[in-house]
This record gives sequence, C-alpha cells and structure tokens, in this order.
Amino acid sequence: MPNEMRPDEVVFSTLLTSGIEGTKSAWPFKKEPPLPWFVFKQRKKGEFYADDGNFAKMQRYEVDLYQSEEDGDQRDAFEEVLGLLGPYACYESWTPMENCWVTSYTLTYHPNK
Repeated sequence: MPNEMRPDEVVFSTLLTSGIEGTKSAWPFKKEPPLPWFVFKQRKKGEFYADDGNFAKMQRYEVDLYQSEEDGDQRDAFEEVLGLLGPYACYESWTPMENCWVTSYTLTYHPNK
C-alpha cells in the first residue's frame, strides 16, 4: 500500500493542522521562524506491549512547543489537535537560554487505535 502514510507522517501532519509551524528534529541553524513553533522528534525506541497471545510495538514521539510568552489559549488549541492522536504527557518550563516557554509532550500513536 504505497499511498498510506507512515505513522510519523500522520502525527506530524496532524500537528501542522494546529496552524503552528513545525519541523522535524530541528530548525536549520539561525533559520527558525518567529515563535510560536514546534519541534517533532521520533524516539529511537518505542513502547512494546504484550499479553498472553498478542503483542504490539508502538513508536513514541516527542513534541516541544515553543512560545514567546505563556499563552494558555494557544497551548490549549495545540493540545486539542494533539489529543486527536491519543493520550499524551506534558511538562512545561521556562528556558532562559532560548528566552521562551517550552511545553514538552510525549505520546505513543497507534494507527489502529
């Protein structure tokens, strides 16, 4: 089925529907757009689940949302799109080096959920 998107492509394209610019892994050096934006990463190892007769390996993804100021409405809208992919965990922090807020999300996406 060559026309089917890979799970990482589904996750990334779904996140882009939030209206916030994003990139995979990192922006080119000194080429990042104005905030807000997100960085999407696929972890090297996923999650492995099993019971007595079934098993599944699901890829884990990380998404970092960068904002110039803490904007709850913008974050809530992004999280609404993120929620379409399934459950996620998040952690928010101020990053003095980047001079911005970073909300980090971790999620496991299964295409047949």
